[in-house]
Amino acid sequence: AGKIRFICFTILFLFLVAMKAAGGYSYLNPAILTLIFVEALINRPYSFFLNKVDLYRFQFYQMLTDIIAISWVIYYLGGIEAPVVNLAYYVIILWAGVVSDDLAVFFAVLVSALLFAGVVALPHFGVLPRISFFDYKMPPLQLFSLLLGNIAFLFAFGYFSARSSKITRILERKKQEDHVRHTHKFLAAGSLTGAIAHDIVNYLITVRAYANVMLEKAEAAGDLPEKDKIVTGLKRIEEA
Repeated sequence: AGKIRFICFTILFLFLVAMKAAGGYSYLNPAILTLIFVEALINRPYSFFLNKVDLYRFQFYQMLTDIIAISWVIYYLGGIEAPVVNLAYYVIILWAGVVSDDLAVFFAVLVSALLFAGVVALPHFGVLPRISFFDYKMPPLQLFSLLLGNIAFLFAFGYFSARSSKITRILERKKQEDHVRHTHKFLAAGSLTGAIAHDIVNYLITVRAYANVMLEKAEAAGDLPEKDKIVTGLKRIEEA
């Protein structure tokens, strides 16, 4: 996962630099390029770094930097005018549900909602420079209705991610328990069969040994009634 993140962010960084050099993407500035470069370089779990940190806390750092980068891109794409880019938030929330727990999902949803609200509301009130690609400024009521709708959907998706991941873990655990249970059944059956076979072989060896001893005594004896029949019967027992 770390290598994939590193490669993806590196390719994105190089692509944006090339487009900026070619005169496109006027919204790009050194700040956003630096942030993407930091994502590519630092947000990879290097082995020497992971040996010194708590992996559970490290995932929150990863989610935070990802959400900041996403929010920064959304701001330079026009905020509420870039609805497709908002899907990146859902990727982070889904990732938190799959690889971590409910606390990570709540953290991802809360930070996404706060930063998204910031990049939408602050430019509208003039706190940040307003970036828009349309000659239209939404009325406050329309803006906040869209904002609340997006935030509500973030929380709804977070609940879905947490619940579905929990159900998936329960099913995986049940599958593993069934596999272990069947394995133990086969092991128990094999152990029982081996023990029974071992006992049977021991008894058969004992019978063969007694038959062999009796056969030697019968052959060494003198005239016995029906000696030939006794010797033949003992040989059959020994062979069997």
